[in-house]
Amino acid sequence: METQLQALEKRLEAHALASNQRMEDLSSASTRKFEDLLHMLQSLKEQMADSRSPRSEDRVNQPKMGYIPKLEFPKFDGSNPRVWIKKRCKYFTLCKIPDDQKVDLASLNMIDKAEN
Repeated sequence: METQLQALEKRLEAHALASNQRMEDLSSASTRKFEDLLHMLQSLKEQMADSRSPRSEDRVNQPKMGYIPKLEFPKFDGSNPRVWIKKRCKYFTLCKIPDDQKVDLASLNMIDKAEN
């Protein structure tokens, strides 16, 4: 009985040592993977920063814009159609209005004689 108990203790001890070694291996592997992920995130962050801010020589040729004011669509009352069309075209360009919405937007902004 005593020898069986000692054999069982040795097996249990060997199993505990193997489990501890396995846990250490898993911990080391997890740490390495975490460090790799941190490195990848740092590289990605640097790439994004580089793509967002143009290099100083590129900035020289860029136009400087202040704030973009709120633009109101020009109303059309039936007078001066050429002036209204010119303003309307500028509005569509600045606001990037899709072609399929231009007629609807223009018709909503007609007043007085032009509305009827």
